Amino acid sequence: MKDATEIVVVMDKSGSMGYCAADAIGGFNQFLKEQQDEPGEANLTLVLFDTTYNIPVNGKPIKEVKPLTTDTYRPGGNTALNDAVARAIIETGKRLSDIPEEERPNKVLCIIITDGQENSSREHSRAQVQEMVKHQEEKYDWAFIYLGANVDAFAEARHLGIQPQMAVAYSAGSVGTRSAYNGSSEAAKRYRSSGKKGLVDEAWKGGVK
Repeated sequence: MKDATEIVVVMDKSGSMGYCAADAIGGFNQFLKEQQDEPGEANLTLVLFDTTYNIPVNGKPIKEVKPLTTDTYRPGGNTALNDAVARAIIETGKRLSDIPEEERPNKVLCIIITDGQENSSREHSRAQVQEMVKHQEEKYDWAFIYLGANVDAFAEARHLGIQPQMAVAYSAGSVGTRSAYNGSSEAAKRYRSSGKKGLVDEAWKGGVK
């Protein structure tokens, strides 16, 4: 394996995000710029979800990823969180398994940002997602963090199989949304610079409001 990081962002764009769409776009774009400016190699996968999900960026070198716009991020629909997280794991795992081992990134960080609870998944159950997360953590040392608004972030993270210490609540609204992406960027910076796979320094949560 090589010293590189696979960053997977699972980003809510359900209808409830409509009031802070500009902040979500701006927050993600700031996250992207900061990660592009960081030393070291990284790829990015972006999964956007509402009632369904799509993957507009799939394992692309992060310096080649374009910012979100009002055309590429349009809130609407419900919250198929289970399906989005499961698909992110499946697609990323398959793509990495197809890469020769010497070219495969040695670290994977999955960042989940949502402002609501699961309410419309059709393909995967909570239990299935828990098993997927556990498998990737224990066998491949993936790291998962969860940022949630309007929910009990620790309970929701636990429902997904994510360790409570890797979860944080943020306030719904402009300031909270921006801070969630700032915190995510700090987590990614710390993870990318760390030699420890599967672990994220909890200090990243300090700036999330």
